[in-house]
Amino acid sequence: MVTSLGRFFSLVGATLFLASCGCRQDSFGEQLELVIPIEVKPEQDSFRLGDTLWISADFSKNVEVRGQEKKIYLENFNFFASLVVSEISDTVERYIPNPTFVVRKGELEVLPLQTAISYPMYFVETETAYQFEAGIVLKVPGLFHLGISSSESVLERYEHPAMYACKNDRRSQVQIYYQNSVTNEERYERLFLQTEVDYLLELVDFQRYSDYGGFTFIVTE
Repeated sequence: MVTSLGRFFSLVGATLFLASCGCRQDSFGEQLELVIPIEVKPEQDSFRLGDTLWISADFSKNVEVRGQEKKIYLENFNFFASLVVSEISDTVERYIPNPTFVVRKGELEVLPLQTAISYPMYFVETETAYQFEAGIVLKVPGLFHLGISSSESVLERYEHPAMYACKNDRRSQVQIYYQNSVTNEERYERLFLQTEVDYLLELVDFQRYSDYGGFTFIVTE
């Protein structure tokens, strides 16, 4: 025979069990795909030595989530964004030595890697938005392309409320895509596919090119 006291403790135990397991996830779920708008100006195919190519971003803290109408509010968030610019004129991808940057908003650093050079970007956070603006002075002729990406391995270790679906339930994956207003398939096919760098042709289809805000251009003397 179960006593009233026994029923009470059983009920308390069940309540605690459900509280520990019944974490109510937010509407974004286990995988979160953020979309960050960027701009590249001027929008043209060909530049001359000494011209400046500008990369900028100015977006609300209510950030677009791919595949959803609802946006996620991000405050004090580090996007771990990195700009990459390389020459792809022939069979070898080359990185610009000693690039000259003109930074108007945010910060831009130089990070030499074993096989590449990337430029970590830091947005300015205002009360309502994130902003960035920097130009790169073009000093070498050739066929170039640029893109922006965020390190998934760094995001896996990043501590921020947005990395959790609820309480201690960390999302299985958070990805950040950069949507360039001038990225289009015509430019991808006409310029980017001119390269003879084999691994770029194998790995970078138009979807991936779009996901990092790809922009391909020519610099002439």
